[in-house]
Amino acid sequence: MAKQTPETLELADGTVSLYRNVMLMDGTPEFGVADRMIVQHLGNEQDVVVMADESGHRTVKRTVPQIQLQTSPVGTTSGSGYSLADLDAKTQERLLVIYKLFQKKKP
Repeated sequence: MAKQTPETLELADGTVSLYRNVMLMDGTPEFGVADRMIVQHLGNEQDVVVMADESGHRTVKRTVPQIQLQTSPVGTTSGSGYSLADLDAKTQERLLVIYKLFQKKKP
């Protein structure tokens, strides 16, 4: 599968990249699809996913990098991945406003 080129928005104080229809995996099985949004703002970066439930209500979750460390037995591989963390209502609202700017951008 080809790597997806993100949609981008230039804001007055940052840049936002949006990757649409990203598969969320839990081990091997897919458990959902979301849009991944990376907000670079004044030297900081927020990596979040925007998900919609069955009714279309959108929620935003922060991605949290995780790494698995194993001390023994020697020679086994360790892995990494992401988990999703809740955001406070004010942060979610701000990120959803940014997300909606992509809808307005479409022709």
